[in-house]
Amino acid sequence: MGVGALMDAVKSVSINGVRLALRDRQLAREYLSQGVRRYDELMGFGLRPLDPLDFLYEQGWAVRQPAERAELPVALKTPGGTRLDELLVLAVVARVLRPRKIFEIGTFMGRTTSVFVLNAPADATVVTMDLPFDVVVERDAPAYLATDVELVRQRSVGAFLT
Repeated sequence: MGVGALMDAVKSVSINGVRLALRDRQLAREYLSQGVRRYDELMGFGLRPLDPLDFLYEQGWAVRQPAERAELPVALKTPGGTRLDELLVLAVVARVLRPRKIFEIGTFMGRTTSVFVLNAPADATVVTMDLPFDVVVERDAPAYLATDVELVRQRSVGAFLT
């Protein structure tokens, strides 16, 4: 990180942001990004936030039903790339749109898959695609990105669906 970039970062964050940057650069980037986004929202800069459900209703793809509820799995404290707010949006969209088929890429441990299963109609088909079950990390590592290899080491496919 150059001195100029560091000075810009220091200008826009608290001492907690600096502590985070010293501990983990990726987390610090996320923290800064969220801080800048929130600042822009408060100042009225950028695009106005859109509600995905309002969009679905405006398109005529779903009918508003105030009593409708979405479900999330209880065990959410596991690794995975989907944040809680994103899982909630996916749950609500699956509940409102009532899809007959759902295709997911990147199953990992099945957390997002479980959200689809819990919120799509009972007769819906949920198909997921992930790295092969029989990947031997030491043998197959050159064929995958380093981050994918690390995910293969951590995963427990279907952990949420059993």
